[in-house]
Amino acid sequence: MTKLWEKIKGAGRWVKDKARKFWKGIVSLIIGGTVVALAATMITSPVIPSEIINGKLIEFPYADEDSGELFDSRTDKEVYGFWEEGFILKRLENKSGKLQVITSNMFATEGVELLGVSVLEKDVPYQITVNDYGTTTYDCSYYEYTNSTTTEGWVDEIWTDRIWIDKTCEKQEVIGTHQETRYKDVWNPLNLNAYDQQDYFSSVVSNNIKLKDRKGIDRPTKTFQFSLEEKEVKIFQIKIKVPRKTQGQVIFEDIGSEGGYGHLK
Repeated sequence: MTKLWEKIKGAGRWVKDKARKFWKGIVSLIIGGTVVALAATMITSPVIPSEIINGKLIEFPYADEDSGELFDSRTDKEVYGFWEEGFILKRLENKSGKLQVITSNMFATEGVELLGVSVLEKDVPYQITVNDYGTTTYDCSYYEYTNSTTTEGWVDEIWTDRIWIDKTCEKQEVIGTHQETRYKDVWNPLNLNAYDQQDYFSSVVSNNIKLKDRKGIDRPTKTFQFSLEEKEVKIFQIKIKVPRKTQGQVIFEDIGSEGGYGHLK
C-alpha cells in the first residue's frame, strides 16, 4: 500500500511539473511554416497595457516571465502568422525615473534577421479637400397625360389629353471646396545600426547592468537607438525575416544610458 501511494504521489508531481512548464508560455511567431519562438508569458495584472492605433485597440499582455526591469517590454500577440517576412508589435515603457537614451538589440538564432523598425507617432495632422454643397434650382416642367373614352354606337373612342405642367425643382451640387485638418497615427522609420560588441559591453559595464541569461541565443542582428522620457511609452513595429520551414528564437534587449535594462525573450 505504501509503495502504491508513493507511485500515486510521484505521478501527481510529474503532472504538476508538466502543467507548470506548459503554462510558462511560449510566444510563437508562425511564418509560412516557420516558427520563431519568444519565451514570454501573459502577465496577469489588473490593467493590461493597451494603445489605440488608428481607431483599433491593441493590447500588450505578453512580457518576460521575470519582468520587473526598469524598462517594461511587451508584445501584443502570442502567435504571429505571416509568410517569411512580417511585423512584431513591441511596447516599451520607461520606469527608471530618468530620461534614457536606449540602444535596442535583437539577438536571434541562425537565419532570423532584423529588416526594419518604425516607431509610432500619434495624432499626426494632415489636410484633406472637402466639397462644399449648395442648393440650386432647375426647370423640371413636364407634360401630364390623361385619357378619356367616348362611345359612338358600337365603337369606343379613346382620347389622350396633354397638359403642360410648369415646375421648378431643387438639387444639391458642388459649389466649391475647402480644406479640413484630420489626424492619424503614422509609423516613422528608425535607422538600423550594425551591432558593436565593444560598445555593447562598455554600456553594460559602465551602467552596472546585470544581464539575463539568453540561453544560447547569442547571435546579434542589428541595433536601433531612441530616447525615452520618464514614464514615456513607445510602440515599435519590428519587421523580421525568417527562412521558410525553419525554426528559431529572438530576444530583445534594451540598454539605457542611465542604467535602465529591459529583456524580452
